[in-house]
Amino acid sequence: VSEYPHCDVIDEITRRGHRHHARVIRRALRPATPAEAAAFRIDPAATLFHALVLHHEDDVPFELEDRLVAPRFLPDAMTIDLTTQTVFARLMFVRPYREGSESVRAVSGTAAACALLRVPTGAPLLEVDRRTWSPEGVVTTARLLRTGEQATRSGRIRQRQDRGDAGAGG
Repeated sequence: VSEYPHCDVIDEITRRGHRHHARVIRRALRPATPAEAAAFRIDPAATLFHALVLHHEDDVPFELEDRLVAPRFLPDAMTIDLTTQTVFARLMFVRPYREGSESVRAVSGTAAACALLRVPTGAPLLEVDRRTWSPEGVVTTARLLRTGEQATRSGRIRQRQDRGDAGAGG
């Protein structure tokens, strides 16, 4: 099992003694696409809260967050000041979720993402796709993009407790 602490991007930046600021690119309640409805296990006619936020460390773009939230888990989503509080922080305050999954990979940045992150089109980016849920259903999905210089992840690796085979490789 590989694990690392998930912390709020604002906390991550301020812990290093730097200044966070955010630019809200998009904030909307909008209809779910068929793929999103399937991922959230909701009615295809349902709406989702969508936020696209560019986080800066000092004045340098740090992370592009593209997040969807099922509004029933965050009814005040449209009133959150996303320049001072992240959706993650609000969710953890209002309705902490217990489980999630994520995948991490390198991608070539699209023209739009690279323009926002101020790197050349096609530059390598670290993409984190995260999905979290509670017993009531999927709470949120997020696609987080960071430039190579900002793409540090650290954690720990340990053997799963529910496996009996000590010979598993890694």
